[in-house]
Amino acid sequence: MELKTSIYIGKIPSNVEFKSIYPKARLDEINACSSQRAKREKYCAWKLLEYAIKDALNLEINEIDFEKSINGKWLCKDFYFSISHSYDMVCVAISKSPVGIDIEKISEKLKRIMPRYLTDSENKELSSINESDLLEHLCTKWTQKESIFKSWDKKAFTPSKIDTSLYKTSTYKIENYIVSICTDENIQIFKDTDYLIQGE
Repeated sequence: MELKTSIYIGKIPSNVEFKSIYPKARLDEINACSSQRAKREKYCAWKLLEYAIKDALNLEINEIDFEKSINGKWLCKDFYFSISHSYDMVCVAISKSPVGIDIEKISEKLKRIMPRYLTDSENKELSSINESDLLEHLCTKWTQKESIFKSWDKKAFTPSKIDTSLYKTSTYKIENYIVSICTDENIQIFKDTDYLIQGE
């Protein structure tokens, strides 16, 4: 059977009704967030994961034994997964092999932090990029590096030491966001998922 990585992308509504989620340790993490925006993003990302587990694997989330690695990454023994959120978008990857996903809104801030996260060769590439394409290019590099790092279980994220050319990543533009996935499997994408409806 052909292995596939399932990608789910959803929007965060302006008004989110917070309900209980599983496991409680994850709910406690979310409730501990001082930023309401961060709390809303993390809650919706986990609710999208709940939806994805049911849709891709026909499992209920409370059937899964989640644990946190020593590096702080949420894991389970049944499958691999990765979650990401940015402003009003969330995404989840479900896979049978290691996977990482990252979503980022295209913004000017990437120009400010650019020297800190590009490798020397990536910095040299910039001279060949049109100014009109620069932000999208930088956002692509950033999300690729994040997705590569998220496919690992390491503590320190050092983007300037991640050479994106050495890894298999797939990148998509959705509205004014860039999504990158690091996986060896084929990808199927489900957009505009009504993930908050499930289990209500």
